[in-house]
Amino acid sequence: MQARPYFLFSLLIVALTPSLSFAYVGPGAGLTMLGSLWGLILAVVFIIFGLLILPIKIMRNKMKKKQEAEEQADDGKQQKEQSEDK
Repeated sequence: MQARPYFLFSLLIVALTPSLSFAYVGPGAGLTMLGSLWGLILAVVFIIFGLLILPIKIMRNKMKKKQEAEEQADDGKQQKEQSEDK
């Protein structure tokens, strides 16, 4: 059982050690990769933006409806008072 930690440690060292690779990424594959990366970045930005803006938008709409209801109630009271004065 003593060999297992050494084996895992050596496996980790081998996996994390960079090795030289002779590879060519052509312009077609590179542009495709960049396009996908931009799409992923924009998707994350839109998700974060939506999660931040949506609660604010809902709260603003609720406040607006409440204010409109109060204004309608005030208008009803004013009309009632005016009709009683006549």
